[in-house]
Amino acid sequence: TIGDPRSLAFKQMFLRKIEQYDRALTLRQRRFRELLTKRLQSTLTDAEETEFATLEAERVMPTASAV
Repeated sequence: TIGDPRSLAFKQMFLRKIEQYDRALTLRQRRFRELLTKRLQSTLTDAEETEFATLEAERVMPTASAV
């Protein structure tokens, strides 16, 4: 029911998880832009290239699976 404390606790937990996901996504998007900018201006280290490739794959995965 709407006033059930368990229902409220679940809703609060759910909202916290959404906020955590949004923060993580934003951090990953920011890091991708940083690496992309650096890549366009100079060169990336091997570790940065690996990270960039991983972030790029994650970024295009939702649209690639729709094709």
